[in-house]
Amino acid sequence: MSRIVDSQFVEVNKSTAIALDKAAKNAPAGCEAAFAVVKSAFAPANSAYENISEATKQIVEVVKENLSAATSTAVKAAGAAA
Repeated sequence: MSRIVDSQFVEVNKSTAIALDKAAKNAPAGCEAAFAVVKSAFAPANSAYENISEATKQIVEVVKENLSAATSTAVKAAGAAA
């Protein structure tokens, strides 16, 4: 699922960049600075998304490992009790 979200995020970024470029070409003179500001805002947003995505993947991995360890402990305890 994260691959799907990641690929959609990349596609949205590409589409947005293309739309901004087209809009900038058709915008009145003097609007370049405004488009530069909007484009520059994408870098920190992308970085934040990547950081959150990586942190989420790490959390999921830790949860999987902990669940596996808890399951193993429960199975051993059930076997010892029987």
